[in-house]
Amino acid sequence: MHIEHSSHKIYYGDRASPHDMPATSERPSPYHNPVIENGEHVGWELDLPAAKEAKITELREACQNDIFSGFDSDALGGVVHHYPAKQDNEHFDQTNLISQYTHAKSHPGETYYIMCADPNGVWARRAHTADQTIIVGDIGINRVADARHRLLGTDTVDGLIDDVNNATTETELDAIVW
Repeated sequence: MHIEHSSHKIYYGDRASPHDMPATSERPSPYHNPVIENGEHVGWELDLPAAKEAKITELREACQNDIFSGFDSDALGGVVHHYPAKQDNEHFDQTNLISQYTHAKSHPGETYYIMCADPNGVWARRAHTADQTIIVGDIGINRVADARHRLLGTDTVDGLIDDVNNATTETELDAIVW
């Protein structure tokens, strides 16, 4: 147990458990530590580094879920179709899409069959021209890049992880959402 003495305050680090405090005290989150003055529990203090680490984990998971949710394209003649992006999805076919996307760039006259769902949610391998395949591939690639840039930032724009690292208060941290 880590204990710091500062005037009459004792901070118990992240190992204190909520049942160490009076029954009327509720820990606001796992990242709050009890503040003790003169032997009395007087409140909670945020363990900002632990809260930041948890926020970064939350944002990474949200980014991954966003990417894995797939993407939509109207490349097939104006009707929007949904394309899968999660490998354990029964309709996952992105390896096929990537190889067909690469092939379509140098073989414009061929037909490519790519798994997608129509507006009614019916999944099938649908015929795409090379141009349609390239459109779908570009959308998928950009979708992943956009999500990663949102999370990690770029050379000129901070990402959400940068925002977390720059946060100095709980309010600032709570305002950072996917």
